[in-house]
Amino acid sequence: NPNGINKYKLDNLDKNAKLVKIIERKNSLLVSFLIYLEK
Repeated sequence: NPNGINKYKLDNLDKNAKLVKIIERKNSLLVSFLIYLEK
């Protein structure tokens, strides 16, 4: 069933996108913290 495979891929892409957003948010917090420490 090709539709099932496509839906599975889309679900995975969605999860990856959310994960990337979370990682980016954590990285920006970390960078902000490091900049704060440098002052």
